[in-house]
Amino acid sequence: MKQYQPLEIVKYQHEYDADFSIDAEYQRRLSNVSAVVTQLHPLLDYKKDGRQTKQHPLFFIYTAEMVKLFSKFKCNSCELVQVSQNLPKAAVSRFLDNLLLDEIISTNSIEGIKTDATELSAIIKSIGDHPEEQEKRLGSMICMYQGKYRKINCLQDFRNIYDKLLKGEIPADKQPNGQLFRDTLADGTLRIGSTTKTVHVPPVSELAISEALSSLIAFMNKDDLSAVYKALVTHFFFENTHPFLDGNGRMGRYLLSTYLSGKYDRFTGFSVATAIHAQASSYYRIFKDAGKAENRAELTFFIEEMLRILTDQQDKVLNALIHRQSFDFA
Repeated sequence: MKQYQPLEIVKYQHEYDADFSIDAEYQRRLSNVSAVVTQLHPLLDYKKDGRQTKQHPLFFIYTAEMVKLFSKFKCNSCELVQVSQNLPKAAVSRFLDNLLLDEIISTNSIEGIKTDATELSAIIKSIGDHPEEQEKRLGSMICMYQGKYRKINCLQDFRNIYDKLLKGEIPADKQPNGQLFRDTLADGTLRIGSTTKTVHVPPVSELAISEALSSLIAFMNKDDLSAVYKALVTHFFFENTHPFLDGNGRMGRYLLSTYLSGKYDRFTGFSVATAIHAQASSYYRIFKDAGKAENRAELTFFIEEMLRILTDQQDKVLNALIHRQSFDFA
């Protein structure tokens, strides 16, 4: 069977085929009976000349591999819940606290931020009985993770979540410089990547950011997709938009985490950043590939790999939970 490949690779494979049209191949994908075509238009980068485009709607195709991974994801989630129900509530609570500890350490580590594990663990364990712990560093973030998913209905909701999640974590010179989000900078651009290599240049103005996030809110609040697909599309689009000067990665992972916690289970939700951190090179590769204009906003391969990353972490958590079950009932 011919392997399904990104458009960029398909074009390269047919470089000398005069009868091949990449535009026709793209249209075939959009019209595929298994295609999901959204109203989201991410800002895509051409890899050679630095140009950008928003002309392509974000879409993905249900492949056999994707469906298989989604099935495993759901089965793992059900098994995590089932195994946890056979454990004492105190044991489950301790286990979730440890997952949350690793999750916050991981989400900060991805950004190069060091976290005192001992101090963080103490806050996680005591914050329910001592609300004043919220005022300590990362206390507000812990409460946000432990709370319920907050439905986003308007642009202000994004800012409210950002302010509470990252309270005390954003330096003064990286605070939003627009009304809600970042706005045009002195040098005109915000580049995502290292000092020597740009991975993506997100929308420049607050107006462009607001337009993108307004379309995302409409997408998030429709019920025409299974939750995990909606969550992964939302995660990519939010990171592609990059609405703040700092903290986008932490907020994007938080949104994915709490959404999966609410729709599936907390064991999965509290393992998102841990999973991404463990497979960071794969994550950044698929994010970069999905943002290439040459691939025309196809998210099929991003979703497949993200499901693989998440299910791999679910397997690890499930094994640890089963081991805990054996330990508690030995």
